[in-house]
Amino acid sequence: MLKVADYALFLMLGYCSFWMNVSCLNDEGMALLSFKKSIEEDPRAALVNWNPSDSTPCSWDGVKCENQTVISIRIPLKNLSGPLPAASLGSLSNLRHLNIRSNRFSGEFSPEIFRARKLRSLVLSRNSLSGILPPEMGNLKNLENLVFSENEFSGPLDQSLFRCEKLRRLLLSRNNFSGALPHGGLWENLPLLERLDLSYNSFGGSIPSELGSLSNLKRTLDLSHNQFTGPIPSSLGELSSKVYVDLSYNNLSGPIPMDVGDLMCRKPITFVGNPKLCGFPLPNPCPSSPSPSPSPGEEQQKGSVNLGRLIGSAVIDINVLFIASFLCFYCKRSCCRIGKRAAAMEEFACFERDTSSSENSVQYGLVCLDSELNIDAEKLFRSSASVFSSSGLGILYKVELDGGLELAVKRLKTGGGLIRVEEQFDAEMEAVSKIKHDNVLSIRAYYLSITEFLLISDFIPNGNLAAAIRCMMSSPLPWPARLRIMKGVARGLTHLHEKHVHGDLKPSNILLGNGMEPKISDFRVKSLAKLVNRFDDDDDDAASFIPSSYRAPELIRGSKASRKSDVYSFGVISLEVIRGRTLPFPFPFGEMQKKQPSIDPFLLLQVPDQIDGIMTVFEIAASCTADKPEMRPPIKLVANSLERVQAQ
Repeated sequence: MLKVADYALFLMLGYCSFWMNVSCLNDEGMALLSFKKSIEEDPRAALVNWNPSDSTPCSWDGVKCENQTVISIRIPLKNLSGPLPAASLGSLSNLRHLNIRSNRFSGEFSPEIFRARKLRSLVLSRNSLSGILPPEMGNLKNLENLVFSENEFSGPLDQSLFRCEKLRRLLLSRNNFSGALPHGGLWENLPLLERLDLSYNSFGGSIPSELGSLSNLKRTLDLSHNQFTGPIPSSLGELSSKVYVDLSYNNLSGPIPMDVGDLMCRKPITFVGNPKLCGFPLPNPCPSSPSPSPSPGEEQQKGSVNLGRLIGSAVIDINVLFIASFLCFYCKRSCCRIGKRAAAMEEFACFERDTSSSENSVQYGLVCLDSELNIDAEKLFRSSASVFSSSGLGILYKVELDGGLELAVKRLKTGGGLIRVEEQFDAEMEAVSKIKHDNVLSIRAYYLSITEFLLISDFIPNGNLAAAIRCMMSSPLPWPARLRIMKGVARGLTHLHEKHVHGDLKPSNILLGNGMEPKISDFRVKSLAKLVNRFDDDDDDAASFIPSSYRAPELIRGSKASRKSDVYSFGVISLEVIRGRTLPFPFPFGEMQKKQPSIDPFLLLQVPDQIDGIMTVFEIAASCTADKPEMRPPIKLVANSLERVQAQ
């Protein structure tokens, strides 16, 4: 029988064994037990096996360890409620991932959690947490995912956030954040950012242009349902077409940028809810500037004004009267009647070009180059007009005349004086007026005063090839349409090369009409702009040396534009049409035929039976990009070769 002393020793050992068992739970386990203790409700018993009798928490539900230390806690969708014990979580020095989304945690968010410096992913979405983003967040140098969506956070974005240079996902939607987004290049500190969702907050101010430099952005840029103001930065057009962009329901204003990237490829839903935003793809066109109120009885189409108001010229202005008195001519009001030089603009006459006189005098006013165009200046300037696009050469207006005729009016500013070289201007207009081909855009008339120079042509509805190429990632063109474009451009260029050189062929100068039939535009436009003082000679000469994918190597070295340099441009354009995207610059075109050709994968899937024809066109295009001009084929030979390729 046990002695009393032995029995007492047995009880003591058992008692000590019990407490030793409890005390074996390591510090991280104790921290998680403190976390569990703060939970007010656990209706799904999500933490039931968080047991103090374990030596480590590594076997607990939602806990993952590495080398017996906690690296991950994932307990989403458990309906847990109570305050978030940030101090307990912050003591986990090796914690990398914390996911407590879709619970009912509430209360003020404490920066204590950021003592866990190795955090890579912090997912707190769909709770009721409040407070601001504290500056201590910048201590998380390894943070990749910050997901605070659908809480009650407030205040501005703290600039310390931009010290988290490894950040890939920043999702803060549906909170109460406010203030302006940081500018000044801070966004460039987040080069790895793939998703940015700030929707459904109260952010204001302008959209930082630096967002367009987030080249790694792959999935989301959502700024919708905020209070952003001002214009859309054109830099956003540089984002990949694969990025979901949403700018809807803000207070943005001005035109949607069309000259950079592929913003115009976006659907209207990207921009809706911004009453002061205008331009394609929205249905409301843009006036170029605020317009005076219309006079009583003057009808205007909603979303547009008349052309005279748009360009800020009332036609009967001091400049026009000056021309009239300066040139001392008078002509009665009539449409496209023969007249000499500049007539009295108050009569709004449209003159046919007068080639009978041997005098070298420029004709001012509205001058018709197409006898079938039945229009006078008054009719033109009072027609409904809207801004369609803009470029370095000027602004393009879409003008709708009575009867439904649509014209394109390109406005090139003058330099405030008369024509610099009248003989050369006459020669340029003579060349332009004689170009008649289905694949070359004809200039049907022009209007010239001291302050305005307008070129008038048919309106081509489907934009230009540059936009089509940018949109091919999201809306690829079928092979027959691509082949039709290349054949049409080759035919048009063949016609031009009978007597002329284009000199500035690029996708933005190739317009797409009905059935994607191409029309080469801007023939001699740069020369005309220069003559009316749009460019200085030095600036124009310097521009010819600027490298570009579409400029032949000899032009960059100082040679003048030639038929061979046009062929080079055509080759590059055709390669982009086949690839379905723009080519990087510089690009080793001379090595093209030695390498595996780059063809749009869409074509390989859509028309695998026509791969031989696609390869033939590729080889034709590649031959046009030979480094030496004499090695490039004439465009007529190129056109004939393309005509033999059939798209089934």
